[in-house]
Amino acid sequence: MTGMLFAGPMNLFICEHCVEQAHAMLPGGGATSARSAPEDPDRARAEILEAFANINSIAGPGDQDLPFVAGGEGLGPFQQQAAMRYPGVEVVFMADHVQFLSATLAEVHYRMTGTMNMSFSGAAVIDSGRWKVARETLASLLAGAGVFIPPRAA
Repeated sequence: MTGMLFAGPMNLFICEHCVEQAHAMLPGGGATSARSAPEDPDRARAEILEAFANINSIAGPGDQDLPFVAGGEGLGPFQQQAAMRYPGVEVVFMADHVQFLSATLAEVHYRMTGTMNMSFSGAAVIDSGRWKVARETLASLLAGAGVFIPPRAA
């Protein structure tokens, strides 16, 4: 069997077929109930696709913030540090699959394409009324580049 590999924390990999088999073992076959989905799933999905496509966008005074990342305030320099470790490398992020786990949490399978092509699994959450890339997803991605972000302030 061939298929896509997904990278997780600590550089662990799992193939898409194993993900499907594990998902089927969940109570209810891994199905999301209607009450656990967001009120407007199409709008939520569009916001998630936008957030992952713009994960590298930096804004705010002094380029300090990542507006498409939950709790992204002050994380711009960490993203820039990761980019400096790979000069000349151009990447584009694209979400391929969104599975709503609740009205405020989604599992997202996404790709990094361009100079490097890799697949990942991460999360999206509601932050300030919008769907954004989960801070933990960004942390895992940057850790792969040897950049570690501080924990969220309490």
